[in-house]
Amino acid sequence: MAATPLYRTIAEDLRVAVREQGVYGVGERMPSLRAVAERYGVSLSTAVQAFLQLEDEGVVVSRPRSGYFVRPTNGEGGPPVAAPRSEGPMEVSVAQLFMELLDDANRPGVVNLGTALPGEGYLPLRRLARIAGRLARNDPGLGGRYGEVGGAGALRVQLARRARSAGMHCGPDDVLVTQGATEAISLALRTVARPGDAVAVESPCFHGILQSIESLGLRAVEIPCDPRTGIDLRLLERRLHELPLAACVVMPTVHNPLGSSMTETAKRDLLALAEAHDLPLIEDDVYGELAMASPRPWPLKAFDRDGRVIYCTSVSKTLAPAYRVGWALPGRYREAMGYAKFLQSLTGPVLPQLAVAELLAQGGVEKIVRRATASYRLRRQEFRRWLLAALPEGSAVSSPSGGFLLWVSLPEGTDGFGVYREALARGVRVIPGRLFSPSDAYARYLRISCAQADGRKAAQAVAALGDAVRAVRATS
Repeated sequence: MAATPLYRTIAEDLRVAVREQGVYGVGERMPSLRAVAERYGVSLSTAVQAFLQLEDEGVVVSRPRSGYFVRPTNGEGGPPVAAPRSEGPMEVSVAQLFMELLDDANRPGVVNLGTALPGEGYLPLRRLARIAGRLARNDPGLGGRYGEVGGAGALRVQLARRARSAGMHCGPDDVLVTQGATEAISLALRTVARPGDAVAVESPCFHGILQSIESLGLRAVEIPCDPRTGIDLRLLERRLHELPLAACVVMPTVHNPLGSSMTETAKRDLLALAEAHDLPLIEDDVYGELAMASPRPWPLKAFDRDGRVIYCTSVSKTLAPAYRVGWALPGRYREAMGYAKFLQSLTGPVLPQLAVAELLAQGGVEKIVRRATASYRLRRQEFRRWLLAALPEGSAVSSPSGGFLLWVSLPEGTDGFGVYREALARGVRVIPGRLFSPSDAYARYLRISCAQADGRKAAQAVAALGDAVRAVRATS
């Protein structure tokens, strides 16, 4: 396993000095780049990388010609953490609401600030179309036969290589190709849990995970997730002593919707906790490649010593959402999860898998992802400025560590679902926070996607959203 990059080590040391030791207080100036470089014996560029990492995590903020300062905890610092409304296992019921919202996604003339789709301009769709066309012409019989249950062999080779470059030790036989990360997560839950079992989830939690839990007849135990540091490990440990948990589902790198990323130390601590309680971990890493840190942070799976982490991801956020190419590294559950895949869908579409395999083999994907990641960072910064200017006092906006999503809290007492309806009437679609908790802990929250709209159109949509919030508050 490769050594941790120096800038990450420096960033973590400075993060501890701010968050845990209180060496630098809110609003105080951090040491200069030159001072950090001299103290740690590194180059100025390494010091810059360390501060960029801290800035993306929301620990510090840059002020032109003045340096870096500890970020305040007001709206600029991100939304507060909402407490789950129940400490025990809960039935999940979000599917019906989601399907209602899905109907609204296709309304004509609506600016979509809700759907978590990447911007088409950052995807290699033309290259993939050319590859797929050539494959189909050269072998017209592709559509007349089933593929391998575990996925096309050529694709599994390429995915294993990508996994190894991210610190995960595996071979092609360890890879299970799925129809998107959603199927991978559903199969993982089906493999390690039975109807009625309790599963620990982060709060807030990506609604797709909650939908899978609901469809399988499982119950959810909410564990608060900090906007900067990830899942509350102390509370998770307490719940493990109190309750029989079948698994824990986490998004430790670029969380949806928070954008938070756990530190390497926290990931190791989570694994140690899981090992002590023999707890299966299901890792959703669909946004991991869009983390601002370079090289990308290692997934939880990279530190897995006994195969208990079921790693789930897809190419939907980086290459082609509609190709529905996802994959998993099931570890010790490979055989059982492969059989569950066979029972559920037998196999996946062959042509998209082979097209993605060839694209990966051709190279250049890293450049595509880096360009998109840099552009999304500018989009997030732009959207944050617009939102903080448009929303009423008492609102807050997240500072994600990557990706293209923002998590917004509205002032106390604001009906977030009412805002959703009012904004839709004004031609703007967002996602209400009610979808992200089985206990309705986020009734005054919204999730915003920065990827679909840009420029003047996006700025006008955010202004209309601000008007919608004020209209709802005026009538409540």
